[in-house]
Amino acid sequence: MVVRFTILLIVLLSANFSQTLWASARSEHGPLPLPPLEHLIDPTRDLPFDQAQNSLDWADITSPIVGFEPVDLWVRFYLENSRDDTRHLILEDQWAITDYIQVWVVAGGEVTQKFQVGHKAPSSPRMALHRYPYVPLEIPTGGAWVYVLYRSNDIVGHRLSLWEPYEFERYRVTSQWILGLLMGFIIIMCLYNFCLYLVLRYTAYLFYSLYVAFFSLFQFCFSGLATQFLLNDDYFTDQGTLVFGQITVLFVYFFTRVFLRLPERSPMTSRIGLGIAVFSVGSIPLVFINFQLACLIGITSNLMTASWVIASAVPLALKRVPEAYIFLFAWSLFVLGDVFTILYYIGAAEPSIFSQWGMLVGSVVETVLLSFGLANYVHRMKIEMLAAKVSEADLKGHIKAAGQIQSALLTVVAPAEVVTVASRCRIAEVAAGDWFCVESNSSGDRIYAVIGDVTGHGLSASIVASVVSGAIKSSIHLADTLAIDVADSLFMLIQEANRAVVSAGRQHGHLMSLLLVCCDLRAGKIYYLNAGHLHFLHQHQGAIQTRFTRGSLLGLHDKGNWKVASADLNRGDRILLFTDGLLENTAQSGKGLSQRALNRSMAELKAMTPQNLAAALMREAEQRSAEGQDDVTILVIEVLKLKPKPGSEAA
Repeated sequence: MVVRFTILLIVLLSANFSQTLWASARSEHGPLPLPPLEHLIDPTRDLPFDQAQNSLDWADITSPIVGFEPVDLWVRFYLENSRDDTRHLILEDQWAITDYIQVWVVAGGEVTQKFQVGHKAPSSPRMALHRYPYVPLEIPTGGAWVYVLYRSNDIVGHRLSLWEPYEFERYRVTSQWILGLLMGFIIIMCLYNFCLYLVLRYTAYLFYSLYVAFFSLFQFCFSGLATQFLLNDDYFTDQGTLVFGQITVLFVYFFTRVFLRLPERSPMTSRIGLGIAVFSVGSIPLVFINFQLACLIGITSNLMTASWVIASAVPLALKRVPEAYIFLFAWSLFVLGDVFTILYYIGAAEPSIFSQWGMLVGSVVETVLLSFGLANYVHRMKIEMLAAKVSEADLKGHIKAAGQIQSALLTVVAPAEVVTVASRCRIAEVAAGDWFCVESNSSGDRIYAVIGDVTGHGLSASIVASVVSGAIKSSIHLADTLAIDVADSLFMLIQEANRAVVSAGRQHGHLMSLLLVCCDLRAGKIYYLNAGHLHFLHQHQGAIQTRFTRGSLLGLHDKGNWKVASADLNRGDRILLFTDGLLENTAQSGKGLSQRALNRSMAELKAMTPQNLAAALMREAEQRSAEGQDDVTILVIEVLKLKPKPGSEAA
């Protein structure tokens, strides 16, 4: 935090220092006012100086001249000199990538000076290295006409300024200070963020560093540093400006995509940005084929990129995405700086640190702000990861407790000499909603089988199942004590279970389906009651029969609607109870275990023991279900013998 605050303080102080330098250089010792300018457009690009000088088509310049036509622009003005000696002046054009400029000074009908400057022109006399084309003028007593010819393959226009030699040197040094400060900050932030990438391996840092690096190279060419230090190399000035600018667009897309997580938050915006990036990079070969068209495409793609970046951040900022705020603010400042620079270059804004340096100043502020944004984003991610680890630890504790509760619910308490019970349970999560229990009364002549499925999973679902299980077991013992008949005992059990779900389940939105089956071994009857659960299968006298009654889910109402049904029960009968996962889970092919297939499997496997039957059905269910689907519970009960009725022999 201290480091980031220090960097921001240095930027603000440096900006203030730069403004002070520039104000000092431009206020008392600024450029001289230009005399009225006239212009002449030559569409043939081959007009000799003599014809241009004597042409009658000269017109006053009343508005900025900006265009992309392949024409030559002639500009002239008259400089007076009322002194007795020659007046020395510096004529500068503040556009670094003009191909070349020719200057003629005409006094008394004679050409007294002639210059040709620009990055495509041969070396010309210079007092010192400077990033913009300039020429030293010598105006004799009385005055002279100055003719300037512009030739460029990009933007046709002029940005002339006139200086006293001493003031020009002062301005040149000041501008170098400002340029050094601004470019230095950009390069330092590029290296700083690249080092952070090497440490953190977060790809947003890598893309941001590459974006800043290529933007620095673009500025190196666009601002005239290539002209100043690389001996007017054409590739660094013309082609370099466009190539580095288009590659910058590519990494702006990658950085924005990763930093704002566009693929998951705004896929369409991400695809639009990809299209702009491909359009920009795809136009690079055109730079070496048709430079003028490549220049138009470059300006278009950069405007599209700036619009896309702002449009990407605005919706996310409205959704209160934290990183979108600083991203939007930083890019807005950068675009604002670009606007100031463009207005200056077309002659619509007066020279100032914001108009002449707007793009670089905006870049510095944007670079620092986005670096802070990245650091804040990573810091927030660390906090979220730490919170996730804490939550995960809590969740593991809850799941472990829920698993222990569920294991305690899967109980079988029945006389082994009268029934055989086998069960299988496959849970989709650590704490599932399926549960079952098998209980007998004190005399062992009634076997209660209960299977249920709580909506949802987790600790709360296990608690609801536990409460219902306790209510049912206590009701079984109460019914035994009161010696009530089987049908009434089932009604007692379902009512107590419903009250338990209503009180415990509604707080967490849980409901429950439940199937109650009671084998009355003395009466030779099977009684059953259904509360929103699936049917069960009853293998009776060799035939597979489906047993089902309608009833409301537990927890929906304080008083439900249930019905008790019964059927005959013989020795050797088998009962198959199961949860919905057995039939509803499907494999990747989309096919699950059908009711017909389940009936057929139970008939074909009737020779198996209940344990083997339950295992075989579970294997078949697992083959037909994909990972992560619903729980599957299977309960098989086989009646080994019936209890004798009172006063009769054993059955």
